[in-house]
Amino acid sequence: VCQVDWSHWFHMRRFHYSVVIVSRALNFERFGDLIRETQPQALVVFDIEALSHRLFESMAKTVSDPERVQFARTEAARLRALEYRAIQDVDAIFCVSEEERRVAAETAPETPTFLLPGSADVLERSPGFADRADLIFYGGFLAGPGSPNEDALLNLVENVLPRIRAALPNVVLQVVGADPTPAVEALHGDGIEVVGYVEDPYEWLTRARLHVHPIRFGAGIKNKLLDTIGAGLPFVTTTSGAEGMQLGELAPMLVADEPEAFAERVVALYADEARWTRAQSDLLALARERFSRSASRLALVEAMSHLGVAPPPGAFSDRATRAA
Repeated sequence: VCQVDWSHWFHMRRFHYSVVIVSRALNFERFGDLIRETQPQALVVFDIEALSHRLFESMAKTVSDPERVQFARTEAARLRALEYRAIQDVDAIFCVSEEERRVAAETAPETPTFLLPGSADVLERSPGFADRADLIFYGGFLAGPGSPNEDALLNLVENVLPRIRAALPNVVLQVVGADPTPAVEALHGDGIEVVGYVEDPYEWLTRARLHVHPIRFGAGIKNKLLDTIGAGLPFVTTTSGAEGMQLGELAPMLVADEPEAFAERVVALYADEARWTRAQSDLLALARERFSRSASRLALVEAMSHLGVAPPPGAFSDRATRAA
């Protein structure tokens, strides 16, 4: 394994950068002092990406194992201190959600803060209700056992899926995501297909009728849901899953935290074509308006212009849609 001498790397580039963007507080902890020492002329931006302490705070309230609860509480306290220090020590802040922007504004009210909510490849044409079938759980398992995605899937299978099958006995659940853990692999069979890694998720997201993701703890915008709405696939998720999605009037149809309510929303959407079609139409409109590539580029160009960085050639070229 190649070991990088980061101190040497930074010192070889003293006074080199005008702007330095640091994503996540752990990288700020690791490199912050080196950046300030070797790039004192640079504007330093904290790209929050996700307030990780909130993930562990919600995890501590959700899991039952005492060791995991203590671990989550310890990590929440440690990361909260890191993240608030980073917010207070930088020249500008990038956020992916309004929730994060509010935290940044309360913590460092004088620091410029920019909303960069991520983007989705939005299909120009997406299959409709009659051309879709079954449920999909979409999300990778690289973080391993106990990760938010593994926990969400196990929660789905144990607490929600039986309630769904009481109304939809023949529905199949497809699990798409890289690096399935042993606990995920063990779910394969009896109407559950553990697919694992796929090269193009859109091939699966355009065949399923509903994405179900009862994530119980997490932070920031869930990119898996941006892919989902870009593919024209309605979803049901939790309050945590919906963070930053700006669902508005769609929330009562798509968001539930308790297993019974979650299952009710899934069945209602899956079986009602008019309801499903409305959800698809409104989510595609949301994707094009707030999460398109062009909207994301514009937000980034505005933020970087504030920092004195001119937009590159072609920054406004229109590549916001993806062929069906």
